[in-house]
Amino acid sequence: MNFRSIRFARYATRRIRIVMPFIYFFQIVHEANAVLRKTPDRPMIAVTGDSYVDASGAYNQGSARSYATAGTVDAIIEATGFAVLRLGQGGTGYFNNATGAASDTPGPVNSTRFFSSQRVATLSEVGAGSLVALVVNGTINDGELSGGTALMKARALEGFQAVNAFDAGISIVAISPEPINNPAAGNVHDLNRLGVMEAIDEHPQGIGFIDFYNPSDPLWTGTGTEASPQNDQQTQLVGFDTIHANWAGYKLYGQRIAAEMSEMKIPIERAWL
Repeated sequence: MNFRSIRFARYATRRIRIVMPFIYFFQIVHEANAVLRKTPDRPMIAVTGDSYVDASGAYNQGSARSYATAGTVDAIIEATGFAVLRLGQGGTGYFNNATGAASDTPGPVNSTRFFSSQRVATLSEVGAGSLVALVVNGTINDGELSGGTALMKARALEGFQAVNAFDAGISIVAISPEPINNPAAGNVHDLNRLGVMEAIDEHPQGIGFIDFYNPSDPLWTGTGTEASPQNDQQTQLVGFDTIHANWAGYKLYGQRIAAEMSEMKIPIERAWL
């Protein structure tokens, strides 16, 4: 058991937010005359997607700076104060179940594609009316599995509608594939990007698309990594395994998601959550 000691220069009423992903917080030791009250519950969102939002995938071994508690979702929590339901699973996509195939059956360690019956069931367990938004991180894992823009759009719409079936009030935010190795117009990831973009624009619960893979304005550029350094932006952001971000990359990724979400509008009925 460890305690964090916090001292203030004077007595005052304060609100303290504690951000400790993956750590159990269960006790406060305080002066006998101190008055502590629980603050209101924070707004809750869900984040689904691939390894870039997988709760167990933040640590990038061999990278100069990387932590198990400093991934994309952790950066979103720090930037917003939201409570987050983590649904990310490494290697998966709208089609990919982490085996490299388009499949509805569970893959390694029971991983499943986005909007599988298993993931939708987990999402729905929080109860209708509990979530403000669902954030869907796009992925390079689908590649050619989608079959092109039209089929990716159809698959994304099918997934969004599965959310609608249990809660029509959840706002949906979609993100493009990750901008690894200089996004290029017309390649498979760009075609998938366009399909998801069209789906989020068409679905009534869609409130925004975060376009990190935009070939004309990607979140970062370059082909380098910590394992193979180049004089480019990606070298500073992608860790030793050559595909996943390091601490700096995840911080940038999560903070940009939070910043772009701050410009999106949600239904007034969920604004109080």
